[in-house]
Amino acid sequence: MARLSCIASLALPGLAALALQAAAPPAPASPAGDGAAPAPAAPLAAPCPGDPSPGPGTAPPAAGASWAGWVDLGEAGDFPFRVRLREDGSGSLDIPAAQLFGAPLAGVRIGEDRLAFDWPSRSGAARRFSGQRENGFVSGEIDFAGTAGTFVLSRAASEIAEEDSAALEPGWYRFENAPGPADDTVWHVERRGFGETVIRVVNDGRQRTAFPAGNSRFFTGSRLYVPGPASARFAARRGTIEMVQDGLGAQGSGHAFEIVETSVVIETARGPVRVLMTERDDAPLGIGLVYVQGSDWRLAEDDAFRRHGLAALGLTVISWDKRGHGATPGPAVRAFADTARDAASVGDWVRSARPDLTRVGILGVSRGGWIAPLVPGLPDRFDFAVLAVTPAVSPFVQEFEARLRTLGAEGADEETLAFAGTYFDALIDFARDPSPATRERYENLHAAAAGRLPQDMLGASAADEQAWRWWRLNGDHDPAPALSALPVPTLALFGSRDLVVDTARAVALMERFDLADGRRDIVFRILEGAGHDLALARTGPLWAFDCQGSEGVADVWRFALDA
Repeated sequence: MARLSCIASLALPGLAALALQAAAPPAPASPAGDGAAPAPAAPLAAPCPGDPSPGPGTAPPAAGASWAGWVDLGEAGDFPFRVRLREDGSGSLDIPAAQLFGAPLAGVRIGEDRLAFDWPSRSGAARRFSGQRENGFVSGEIDFAGTAGTFVLSRAASEIAEEDSAALEPGWYRFENAPGPADDTVWHVERRGFGETVIRVVNDGRQRTAFPAGNSRFFTGSRLYVPGPASARFAARRGTIEMVQDGLGAQGSGHAFEIVETSVVIETARGPVRVLMTERDDAPLGIGLVYVQGSDWRLAEDDAFRRHGLAALGLTVISWDKRGHGATPGPAVRAFADTARDAASVGDWVRSARPDLTRVGILGVSRGGWIAPLVPGLPDRFDFAVLAVTPAVSPFVQEFEARLRTLGAEGADEETLAFAGTYFDALIDFARDPSPATRERYENLHAAAAGRLPQDMLGASAADEQAWRWWRLNGDHDPAPALSALPVPTLALFGSRDLVVDTARAVALMERFDLADGRRDIVFRILEGAGHDLALARTGPLWAFDCQGSEGVADVWRFALDA
């Protein structure tokens, strides 16, 4: 599976060159991942579903207030910043990503509908901000020492202190809500590459920046980087969060807990398997979940975001090293049915080793969704199943159609798509029947494809026996019989913008299976805007931040509680 983290750090490539007067930490690549210059920063103010929008009326005074927002300097980078304007006309600026706090401003000019200020540099080069005020926001242009850019600011719900407080420690926090642990709210607090502290509500995926208000107090805004109106106010002490104004599903006190991972090697009829059990150390719910991962799966530790999120919500997640990787010996290339037998062995071990688990389910993601329904004696081993972004067609059909969909989405013309179709046909023919004729046809088209199709669209060399062996073992696997006979309550999760799996067709086929014997045991959930990795597929400077969900984690947790 691809990256599953809800938030990616933003690149700050131009900070040093633009003389921020502080050393910025090394920054990862922009989350857009395409090398394109960021879009204008205006989408910062675009509302997420359900967020209140500022109403009409006279803008509040700009002086005596704190503001927070985003700077966008095109190819030079983009970053968050904070501004404090005082009644006497002075002000200061913070750029947490560069560990720059309290930089004095000059030439602060506040009008009824305008706000402008200068940030003096040591060299004397002008860094001028000038924007239009409207409904609690300021948006405008920057002359950043000769580099043109844009910015957006939002008025804070309360004063933002100059420096971030260390009192809010990164980690997991559980707020105990009545009537029991299954109703608790879980926060994940972490520091990001852009220098701020971010809270993610694991139960529903909401994310907010924690703005420091001084004296170990913090507040959050209505959206990730919009600091007002406040959605929560709280005080932080070592290992504890005390809510001052309830919000983000939390009330009372939140106490820190740890995610604990226990590794053990178990014996099976097909050889040893290294198993990893992941759970929280504070009131786990007694529900186990055996996790069959996707095509990138190698080790039990893979996909930590999803495993840790599910464990933080109280589930006990069991993963294992795939055959031929880590401490699990055996051929790495195997038929789906062989891996399903390993899943059965892991399920048996969980039942015997953890009798305190009242229910145990199985989770199959992407390729794992082909494997999980094949577990022999599934209803004797598992109480429920979750299939996420699972294709309802064979790997050959899935791969052929997914590559054409991706090419089309990337703007390939009809001639390129027609050639790609011919090339993929030859690839499948050779995989099924490696005769001299199919090999020659594939090699000729493969040589031509190297100059016409993206590298990640190309098949393996005809001489790569390991790669072709996998396709010959699994390429024609038909998932329909197993999917149509799922013997336990099942949740099927899909993304509405998945380019790998044809969501509409998969849902239609699985609904037909579901109705075959009059049962309604498959529950469907389509995550709006999500791609194949169940992360929201958005563009723009804040695509990885605005309205980001918990990428299916909360849906799996709720189903496990109710199944």
